[in-house]
Order: sequence, then structure tokens, then C-alpha cells
Amino acid sequence: MPIKLWKYKIIALQNPTLKKLILYSMAEVLLVVLGILLALEVHDWKESKKIIIAENNTLIGLHEYLSQNLSKIQSIVRRDSLRIIRNQKIIDLLKDPYSNYQPEYDSLFGQILEFDVFFSQRLSYETIDNNGIVVIRNEQLRTKIAYLYDYALTELERQGNSSKQQLAMQSEPVLNRYLETGKKFGQKFPNDFQRLKQEQEFMNHLTNARAHQRMFMEYFKSNIPKIKRVMLDIEKELVSIKN
Repeated sequence: MPIKLWKYKIIALQNPTLKKLILYSMAEVLLVVLGILLALEVHDWKESKKIIIAENNTLIGLHEYLSQNLSKIQSIVRRDSLRIIRNQKIIDLLKDPYSNYQPEYDSLFGQILEFDVFFSQRLSYETIDNNGIVVIRNEQLRTKIAYLYDYALTELERQGNSSKQQLAMQSEPVLNRYLETGKKFGQKFPNDFQRLKQEQEFMNHLTNARAHQRMFMEYFKSNIPKIKRVMLDIEKELVSIKN
């Protein structure tokens, strides 16, 4: 209690009057109210600070995992592109009546049905409040993040991976009828390369695999802009929080 108020209290008690007692009581009540309001203000400030820190850390974590997912998808797209080129080379060799088999073709034939699966990094998203990503105050950004993880990336994992696996399972028996396993892992070769050129079933499956690989590549590629847009929105939100 301030010294002046104590002095006023002593004076009021030495020469008590109703007016003095009322003024003193009002001053004491005012001090108590101001103290409570100040304590509440400090508490609210601390809670608001905690929320901002939690939001900032969450957004940083989400951005990092989205960056990892983006790198994975870009890597898959690059490798799928190379597989399409390799399969096209086999098709061109089989269509060329003057082509002869070379030992380096073993890897080409052995990797016809090679594919990568995709599983997203989502730890930061899954550790967010069970009732929703309420720690992120920007409602529009929350909606974009939820859509990206709950739909786009989930479908990429489920539909993208299962389609690749299904293609491999369907084509493998046919390809194995015409190819032998090579000496090294991931290598195959035809017993009779010239005769293989006449096998339409093999060519059909090869062209089918190439078409599906192109479709898979485009499907994965279509998710790259979605991830980049959300990452950019998170970056803008982090700047906004900082300012």
C-alpha cells in the first residue's frame, strides 16, 4: 500500500469523520480493483504469448514436414520420368528390325516395373489438438492445411501407391513369361531377343506400363503446386506473427 495512503489512514483514524472514512474505503477498494485488473492483464499477456509461441512453433514444424514431402514427391517424379524414358527405349529397340541385344539392356528390362511408394511426413500435423488445428488462428490457413493433409496427401498415399502396386502385380506374370532373371539384382533379359520382337502380348504390357507410369508421374506432379502454395501461406503467416 502506498505510503500516502497509510498517512491518510492514520489521519482518518486520529480525526475520524464519515467523509474521511468513506474516502479512505473507496481508495482501498480502488487499489484492490486496480491490483486485480493488473494481475489479469499480466496473466492474459502471458497466455497470449504462449499461444503465439505455440502457433509459431507449429507452423515452423508444418513447413518443415511439407518441405520434406515436397522433396519426396519431386524425387519420385524425377525417377518416374527416367523410367518412362527407359521403357520407351525398350519399345524403340523392339520396334527396330535391325537392333541387336546388348548386355547393358539387362538393367532396362529388369526395371520395367520398378516404382516408388510415397508416405507423407505428418508428425507436426498429427500432434496438433485432437479437436482440430485450433492453435493456428488463421481460419483460412487452417482449412488449407487440413485439406492438404486429410485429402490431397492421403489420396496420394492410398491411390497413388495402390495403383502402382496393382500395375506391377498384373504385369509381372506376363513379363516373367518372356524374361529371365539376370545375374545381378534388378536385371532381366530375354532368352531370344529377336523372337521377343514378335510377341505382341509383351509389347502391349510394356506400352501399358509406360502409359500408367506417365499417368502416375502427372498425378504426383499435380500435388507439387498445392504443397508450394500452402508452404508460401505458412511463410506469410509466420511473418505476420513476427510483426
